[in-house]
Amino acid sequence: MAAKKAVLFNFWGVVVPSKPGGVFHKLEELHNLPRGFLSSVASKSKGALIQAEKGQMTLNQMIPTFEAECSKQAEVRGVALPSDWCASRLLEEVRTAMMDVQDLVLKTSASLRYHGVLTAVLANHWLDDSASGDHPARLLCLLGSNFNLLLQSCHAGHRVPEVAMFNSALDQLGVPSQQVGDIPLRVTQQLIPDAAAEPDQPLQALWLDVDQESLKAAETAGMEAVLVENLEAALQKVSHFTGVQAVGAESPPIPCSPDQVSHGYVALRVTTLLCQPPGVRTHYVEMGCGPPVLLCHGFPESWYSWRYQIPALAAAGFRVLALDMKGYGESTAPPGGHTQKYTQYKVSVYSLMIGKCSLADIEEYSQEKLCKDLISFMDKMSIPQVTLVGHDWGGILVWTMARYFPERIRAVASLNTPLFPLDPSKPASERLKALPAFDYQNYFQKPGVAEAELENDLERTFKIFFSSSREAVSRTRPAESGQDRTISSDHTCFLRRVVRLSAHRGSALEVRTSAGLRHRSKVKGGLFVGLPQQIPRSSMLTEADLRYYVDRFRGSGFRGPLNWYRNNQANWKWMCSQPTGKVALPALMVTAGKDPILLPAMSDGMEGLVPNLSRGHIEDCGHWTQMDKPAETNNILISWLRETHGPPAPKL
Repeated sequence: MAAKKAVLFNFWGVVVPSKPGGVFHKLEELHNLPRGFLSSVASKSKGALIQAEKGQMTLNQMIPTFEAECSKQAEVRGVALPSDWCASRLLEEVRTAMMDVQDLVLKTSASLRYHGVLTAVLANHWLDDSASGDHPARLLCLLGSNFNLLLQSCHAGHRVPEVAMFNSALDQLGVPSQQVGDIPLRVTQQLIPDAAAEPDQPLQALWLDVDQESLKAAETAGMEAVLVENLEAALQKVSHFTGVQAVGAESPPIPCSPDQVSHGYVALRVTTLLCQPPGVRTHYVEMGCGPPVLLCHGFPESWYSWRYQIPALAAAGFRVLALDMKGYGESTAPPGGHTQKYTQYKVSVYSLMIGKCSLADIEEYSQEKLCKDLISFMDKMSIPQVTLVGHDWGGILVWTMARYFPERIRAVASLNTPLFPLDPSKPASERLKALPAFDYQNYFQKPGVAEAELENDLERTFKIFFSSSREAVSRTRPAESGQDRTISSDHTCFLRRVVRLSAHRGSALEVRTSAGLRHRSKVKGGLFVGLPQQIPRSSMLTEADLRYYVDRFRGSGFRGPLNWYRNNQANWKWMCSQPTGKVALPALMVTAGKDPILLPAMSDGMEGLVPNLSRGHIEDCGHWTQMDKPAETNNILISWLRETHGPPAPKL
C-alpha cells in the first residue's frame, strides 16, 4: 500500500495571513517606537515570548516578564515607552490576528482530506490561561476539526522553524521522515553513491510557509517546501504535489464522510409487549456549535443526503443535527427490516398478532406521530427551540411542525416542498386525483408490493432514483415503440414516459401527461418495468456514496419509508381536527426550476399562508437539491440563517 501524503501549513502567514512581526510593526507605528523594537525583544531565544511558545511558561506568567524585557531594552536603546504601555495591548492585537483564519485554506484541507491526504497545522502558540473568553477555544476547535493534526509549540516543546517540530508532526501523522541524521534523504543520495543505489523515494510531505528559514528546516526534515507569496499560486503547487485538484473561492463544497461527524442515538419510546410496536430510536449525526439547526431528509434518502450542507452550516456558526428519519437507516421503528424479514416473521407462530398490529405499524408514520417523535427527540436532547430545514417528505414534516407545534420552532425552511393549503372539504385522496403526477402513490399503498420491487436490486434502485438535472436528457431510452422513457431527477421519474407540466393559471395547476399514464404501475406490473437492467451511476454520486445508500437500505429496507405514504387520509383527518392559522415564523421556501413534480409554481401564493416568507430559487436544479446544487443550496441557507439568527459569532 502506498504511503499517504501529507500537507503541513504554518499557522502564521498561511492559515492566517498575519505574522506576529506584522502586529509588532503596527504597534511600533502606533506608539512611535523604533521599527523592529518589539520584534527584537520577542525574538530573543531566552526571552519570555519564545519560552511561552515552547511551553516553559503560561501566558499569564509571560506578560509581566515580557513587559520587563521591553522596559530593559528601551533603557538600553534610549527609547521612551508610552506611559500607558502594557504587553496586554500587544497580546490583544496578536489574539485578534489569530482569529482571521482563511476560508481558502480550510477548503483546501477539506478537499485534501476527502481525497485521503493528511493535513496538519504547526502553530507557535502559547498556553492561554488568561480566561479572556472563548475565542481561543473556538479557534482550536475549528483547527482541530478541519485538519488531521494541530501541533502547538507550547505542547510540543519545540517551535517552528526547529527541525524537531517537523519531525514530531510527521511522526504523529505516521508519515516516514526521509532524512539521515540532519541531512535530507535526497541530499544523502547525491553525496553517497551507495545510498543512491535504490530508486529515489518520492517525498511524502509538503510544507507551506512565508518564511525562508522554516522552508530550509522543513527540507532538512525530508519534506518538500513551498514559499507562499501568493496563496492561490501556492495551492496550485499543493495540487501538483498531491494530485488533488486545487480549490478556489468558487469551488464546490466538500462533503463530510460518515467518520467525520459525531453519531448519536436517542431512545424515544421503549415497549415490551409483543403486540405493541417495538421501541422507537432515532439516529442522528452532529457537527458544530451555535443555534441548533435540524435537517430532515426525504424519500428514499438518509442523513447522508445533507453531506454537503453539514460542514458548511457548522462552519457558518450553527449546531447542525441531521436525522435518519423514522424508518430509515439506523433510526428504528416498527416493523423493522425489509420485506423478506417481515414476511418470514409474519408466517411465524405470532402471525395473527402481527396481522392485528400491521395497521398500528403504518400509523407510526403519520404526521401526528412523526411530529410528536421529533418533539421527544428535542426534549431528550434538551433543545427548547430549533430551526428546521426539510426536503421532500422532510419538507412536509417541517411545515407540519411549524403549523401545529410553533412553540418549539425558531424558524423553518423547505427545499422543493411547498406548504399546501388545507382544505377540510376535500379529502387527501380527492386532492391526489387532481394531480396525476402523484398517481404513483397508489402503487405504494399496499404493504409489501412496492417493497419487494424496490428491494430486489438496491444498487439498481438507487441508480434509477438519483440523477441530476443535467442528466435527465442523457439518461433517456426508447421504452416502447414511438415512446421515450426518461430516468429523471426525482423519485417519481420512473413512473413517466414523458411528463410535461405547465405553470398554473390562478390556483389551478395544469398537468399534462402522455396517454395511459394513470395506473401504469398497476397495468405494467411495477415501477421499473421497461427500464434497462444496467443503469449508469449518476455523476451526483461517487461509488462510495452509492454503497452507503445501498448498505443503509439493505439493513432497514423500504417498509418504513413507504409507510410515510400510507397515512395520507389519516394525516388529513388529524390536520382538520387541529386549530390551523398562518405560519408566523421566519420561513424560507427554496424552489428548483427543473424539479418535474414539485414545481416552483406550486409555491405561488404561499405568502398568504406564511407572511414572513423568504424565497430562494435555483433554476438549473432537479429534485435532489442538496446533491444537485450543493454550493447554491448552502449559500441560500447560510444567508437566510444568518439573517434569521442575527450576526454570526466573531469570525475565526
